[in-house]
Amino acid sequence: MISKVPTMLPNEYLGIKNYLDPQKIMLEYGSGSSTLYFSQFVNKYYSIEHCQTWFDKVKDHVGKNCTIQYAPCHYSDNNKHCDYQDPDELGRWKSYFTAIRNFDVELYDRILIDGRARVYCALECVPYMHKHSLIFIHDFYHRTKYHSAILNVFSEVSRLDTLFVGKLK
Repeated sequence: MISKVPTMLPNEYLGIKNYLDPQKIMLEYGSGSSTLYFSQFVNKYYSIEHCQTWFDKVKDHVGKNCTIQYAPCHYSDNNKHCDYQDPDELGRWKSYFTAIRNFDVELYDRILIDGRARVYCALECVPYMHKHSLIFIHDFYHRTKYHSAILNVFSEVSRLDTLFVGKLK
């Protein structure tokens, strides 16, 4: 059973909810309870998942406004995190972070990154953002390996515990 409440602190998911409305188009890396919850508050919702087992579980629960895509990566282990120090990691995660290209969407209003290879995902999203787009990166502040790459491209709009809310510089 998948929870209908995101696996985030209440002020994080309620904070994201405050930035959503029925006209918005949203993208998410890392599907799950957040997919089921946030898709209720936007017009169209797109989600990318790298774990086949989890994808199969979530896809049967999404609403009509939600498109979820499985994007395999080099690792079959659902708990493998990206090692940005290893130059080969870019290729290992490429099919995952470039899956945004498979949707027929030019621009997203809101983007949530709560999956794997978060830096690669965020940088891949840049061409799909407009000046009012917002990006949410969960677990950002205690994972300092993300900071320099993300803060070179995005300005902080808000901080909600571990959640970075940013916009393009």
